[in-house]
Amino acid sequence: MWADKESKIDYLNFTELASVVISVLTQRNMSPVSIGIYGNWGTGKSSLLNLIEEKLPTADFLVIKFNAWFYHELVDAKFALMELIQESLEKESQQNQSALDKIKHFGEKLDLLKFTKVGINVASAVGLAAATSDPSKLADLNLFSLADVFKSNTLSTKSIEEIRKTFAEIVQGLNKNVVVVIDNLDRCNPREAVEVLEAIRLFLFISGVSFIIAVDKEMIMNSVAQRFAGLTERHRIDYLDKLIQIPLQLPKLGVGEIRSYMFLLYAEELLSDTAKLNTLAKFLREQLMESWKKQMPSIEEILDYIGEKENNLLRKSFLMCEAAAAIFADSMPDLANPRTIKRLLNTVRVRKIISEKISAGFDDELLLKLAMLEKVLEPVHVEAFYKRMEDFEKFRKEIETIEKSDNDTFSDLIEKFFGSRPTPYRLNFLQSWINLEPRLSEIQNLKASLYLYRDTVPITARSKKLSDASYEAIEGLKKIGSLLSEAGSELIKNIPDAETVAVMNELIREIQKNPEINGKTPGAKGAQLLAMNREETKQIFSEFLERTRKENPGYLWIKGALENLKEGGK
Repeated sequence: MWADKESKIDYLNFTELASVVISVLTQRNMSPVSIGIYGNWGTGKSSLLNLIEEKLPTADFLVIKFNAWFYHELVDAKFALMELIQESLEKESQQNQSALDKIKHFGEKLDLLKFTKVGINVASAVGLAAATSDPSKLADLNLFSLADVFKSNTLSTKSIEEIRKTFAEIVQGLNKNVVVVIDNLDRCNPREAVEVLEAIRLFLFISGVSFIIAVDKEMIMNSVAQRFAGLTERHRIDYLDKLIQIPLQLPKLGVGEIRSYMFLLYAEELLSDTAKLNTLAKFLREQLMESWKKQMPSIEEILDYIGEKENNLLRKSFLMCEAAAAIFADSMPDLANPRTIKRLLNTVRVRKIISEKISAGFDDELLLKLAMLEKVLEPVHVEAFYKRMEDFEKFRKEIETIEKSDNDTFSDLIEKFFGSRPTPYRLNFLQSWINLEPRLSEIQNLKASLYLYRDTVPITARSKKLSDASYEAIEGLKKIGSLLSEAGSELIKNIPDAETVAVMNELIREIQKNPEINGKTPGAKGAQLLAMNREETKQIFSEFLERTRKENPGYLWIKGALENLKEGGK
């Protein structure tokens, strides 16, 4: 199994990008600077941040890491960032009393900023001072103009400059460059994400201070659009451009990168010699950097280089990875990221253990092939696939016919097999996938996969017997036209927990019957309401919407529904 967390080993050839960032940070004429690292979910932004931190000399840099998601909906993220900066400066200045006094003063100013920003008026602050018998609390109020607080409950330009000036003096006294790293901002709701960006502005462009902000650019642009209604696309771009001086886009993974990444994951598991693993990682990075002028080394060349030519288990794993990498890159580009790949491989691991316990003995190759199918196809087609497997002999004959078909007949055979035609994107995937080893028609005990995949196969695929409450919910939720429907909420309450996923899949099937999806499409509002009220269905519906939006970017309702789900349906 592989942990779903950022890696400290460069499996993705990010060393080059890390070197670019280091070069910027270490150039005197580039400070202060703000660097944006853009990449979609799961593309390795956090791993790149780790590489950057490792390469920065601790004698010259103080790195302050802020994981925005840790504070999401628990505390005010923007003030959590400010407090972290203050605490980090204090820890770094333990031997300097003069600096500590300044940091304390700085902290008091930040505390007052909290008061003014969250709406506590002067009278409240005076009351607090009286209640605590602490006159200094009153004195602190003089740090800013009382008139400013009375007028708008916000800080004056002069007050903000005082905070920035004090912060600059503290940084200057450190004799170190301060690098603030912001990660997982794109996991926060739009309000929190933008407020953290606003907080960054307080410390931005101060000598000796740099920011590295790792985000999904599209998500941040959407957050800005929601936070500041009425902004044009040009204004949203300008907003981000003013915050980010140097944008770096993580490149999409090609066949070579995916191949190398999967090789290293399996090598990490199968090689007991850490030195060999590091040698392999270095060798593959070097080969990727030269891939523009020569072919990547073969599996045999790689095994020979690390002295594992007799390791047949590693060879077999590499062969599987090589075949899968081509499909990930060519037919699954939107899913070809480290996190998705790692999760699929972990699914394979779990199900292999189960297959051994039921004496099915499935290989990794078959398990990965089926896991890829589940990941790409719509739930309705996954359900159809396993449902047809119940009549196994007929299933094998149909699959064999599809495996042997040509381009002219493939689409029609697929449509007949699944009961409806998948989208062009998924048809393209299936054409590559069907001939991926092993051939399904040659697997004698394939029906055992029905047991293995019972966690993902909807109940309706295993049995027609849903409860009356679930059938009633399906019919009722097809018809509702508002998320405020009390009748819809009551129907959802009556759905048995074990049947919730099956109900969602039935609603999605209903939605797919329509050529265009909007708020009036039967089942659309009902599925959204279900996703808002049953956590186990939220991801299923979100993934369906994401896939549909990629193929139909003009469906504005989908965008709104996704944003609603990200905010928790608030």
